[in-house]
Amino acid sequence: MRRPSNILIYAYFACGLLYALLSYGLVDPNLVLINHPIYWQFQTWMWQTFYHNSLLLTQMYLLVTTAWFVIFIFLVVMLRRQGQASAFFQPKILGCYLIMIFPLFFAYNALSHDVFNYIFNAKMVIVYGVDPHQEVALAYADDDWTRFMHNTHTPAPYGYGWTALSLLPFIVGGGKFITTWLAFRLFNLVSLGLIWWLIHRAARSWTGKPIPLWRLALFFLNPLMVIEVLGNVHNDLWMMAPALASLVIISELKIFNRRAIWPLLIGIGLFIFSVSIKFATLALLPVMIVIFLEKTVLTNIIQRSQIGRWPSVSEKLRTILTDWFDRKLLTKLPLFASVLMFLPLLTVRSQQFHPWYLLWSLVWLPFMRLGRWSQLLMVFSLSSLWRYSPWILAGNFEGQVLWLQRLITWFPASLYLLYMFYKKSPPPRIMSQNLKIQNR
Repeated sequence: MRRPSNILIYAYFACGLLYALLSYGLVDPNLVLINHPIYWQFQTWMWQTFYHNSLLLTQMYLLVTTAWFVIFIFLVVMLRRQGQASAFFQPKILGCYLIMIFPLFFAYNALSHDVFNYIFNAKMVIVYGVDPHQEVALAYADDDWTRFMHNTHTPAPYGYGWTALSLLPFIVGGGKFITTWLAFRLFNLVSLGLIWWLIHRAARSWTGKPIPLWRLALFFLNPLMVIEVLGNVHNDLWMMAPALASLVIISELKIFNRRAIWPLLIGIGLFIFSVSIKFATLALLPVMIVIFLEKTVLTNIIQRSQIGRWPSVSEKLRTILTDWFDRKLLTKLPLFASVLMFLPLLTVRSQQFHPWYLLWSLVWLPFMRLGRWSQLLMVFSLSSLWRYSPWILAGNFEGQVLWLQRLITWFPASLYLLYMFYKKSPPPRIMSQNLKIQNR
């Protein structure tokens, strides 16, 4: 008999494989990824079975993603019971993880066409020699790659930082569509590894303790994250990586002096680079300000202690402030950052909200306790997966699709909040009086 852990790992892999296969039911009819006869037979069958039967496709999508999420929760619970900590590099764990998410590397970006815009914007720079932030893809309508793009009538919606980064996988792709498409997927896998390393580095800096494996699983095994990063190839982790690196570098500075100038400039530069990818990182500016103020206050106290009449008093105050910052403030920064990065999801631009934007808050989960906010993010993760179902069923955003998407996103979260409020609220006065009478 197989151990429960192995069964859950196999089930997780199976759900990822089913999703990867199901994703080809939404391939655009004018897009041929591979001209091989075996693939063409498979793709034709997927079109006949699912593309022209949106109800069946929606039902299968909901079934697979919901089962996938339930298995993910069971895996987290199992890892929490084991209580195993994670080092940065553990070949067995990393190998198992790569195998579990492997099917998504070859999935089609069924729920988003953004990667096609990334690819073509890079092509506009390298091949056509124009600025995609000034020109539109529609100006090159004769290019075959524009046939399956969306938003060909608008300039690049992201900053120049992402345009510069996107040139790397485009060059690796060698100008061919299928290899470039796979290169962007590999590029996102690199961002996932970078986030893995930064989280371990931040944990060592902020808490001095290794992160439990189950907390890492809350983010790295979350089906929403795997689908959005590897399946839909969104660039959000490339925005969060330099932002997280910036916070780590600046928080590791002991005091601000001449030796700290270069690390400080590097940290600020990484933060600016993150903003140049997406402006949403500006929501982390209060966190940066808090860290900056802490460093300047300590520096000021040290300088005063060197010339003051009671240097021992200043030294004690410095010790107290440093201890408070290390034990209290740094441990709360991830929660503060997660809440701040959730706020942009409430804007009109995010359509209340784009599911992949939730990664901005989810990336902080490994640092936080499994409290109400973490549980609420889990609820939003599941409802964000369900949010795609009205669009899959309708095939577009017309009619009541946007309204249904918002309802699906917020209704489960509202139920959770009501449950937590009811659970926390004291018993009614009449009930408490009856309990007193019974106790007598």
